[in-house]
Parts: sequence; C-alpha cells; structure tokens
Amino acid sequence: MSRAREKTVQVKELEQFKDDALNLLVVAMKNSCHKIGGGKYKGYFDTLNGSDLVTLGDFLVKHGKMERHTDGYGRRWFYRET
Repeated sequence: MSRAREKTVQVKELEQFKDDALNLLVVAMKNSCHKIGGGKYKGYFDTLNGSDLVTLGDFLVKHGKMERHTDGYGRRWFYRET
C-alpha cells in the first residue's frame, strides 16, 4: 500500500473513531440525565445541576451532537440530540 493511500486510510479510521467516541458520549449523557416528557422542555435532557454533565453537554453542542435550550441557568441546563 502506498504511503498516500495508507495516510488516507488512517484519516478515515480516525474520523470513524471520533464519531464513535462522540456517539458514546451522547449515550452517557442521555443515561446520566433526566429526560423531560412534557411541557416546553419535552424531549430535552435535564442535567439536574450536575457540573460534569453541563461540561459534557457543552462539549457535545460544540461537536454538533446536541443542542442546548436557552432557558437554562447556573448549572441546570437542558440538552437534546440534534
């Protein structure tokens, strides 16, 4: 295999690894938060004042996997999958 081809394969593998890791973080976020079933936050996940969950949620927003509701405050924010 040529070096250029090998590099292309490595880049594709790295991109797949990144996508898999982000998807696992989404699963962790969803399993750690409370899913809201009704009202204006329906379908959002409540971080329940968990600082680590807010940090994770913001990371997932940055990478396009979740969106953050604008009505959060302090450490209590609401996220949903994009």
